[in-house]
Amino acid sequence: MHKTIHSIVAIHGVFHRPRKGDWLNNLTEWVEADYPGTIIYALDAYHGMLNSAMSLDLQIKEYTINVEEIMKAHEAITIIGFSQGAIIAMAIAEALPNHKIHTMICVCGPMAGLYGVSTKLDFLGPIQTFLVNNFHYLIYSSVSRKRDRWRSPTLAVSSLWIL
Repeated sequence: MHKTIHSIVAIHGVFHRPRKGDWLNNLTEWVEADYPGTIIYALDAYHGMLNSAMSLDLQIKEYTINVEEIMKAHEAITIIGFSQGAIIAMAIAEALPNHKIHTMICVCGPMAGLYGVSTKLDFLGPIQTFLVNNFHYLIYSSVSRKRDRWRSPTLAVSSLWIL
């Protein structure tokens, strides 16, 4: 039997709804098998199609409040962010100057921006083709440009971005 590790805070990605057999449940099983007694907080906010598309600023504020409350009860935490959750985890670490984050793990996080349309939209058929071809023009507003979230390899020259 191993000793326990820092409590873990897990933040899901866009469109995620916790369900049996997903990465969050698997993570819990793996950690409990090797480190019994480790506390895992799977933050369950802004899940589902519409909620996870809410303003990232709004999500970051709420998640930060939740993580601050968790940190009050622990000497240190490990925070794991998956996909959009990785961006939120990074923002929490940046927003809290005296955080207790010992380890941060970002899995599949679009840290260099994002590009494309989720395959979760396959059910839209021809509309998905339109979205794939025009997503940049539909979404690339002054807000997303200022936040530097969109990274299109097809528009590298026109948007003048450097990694």
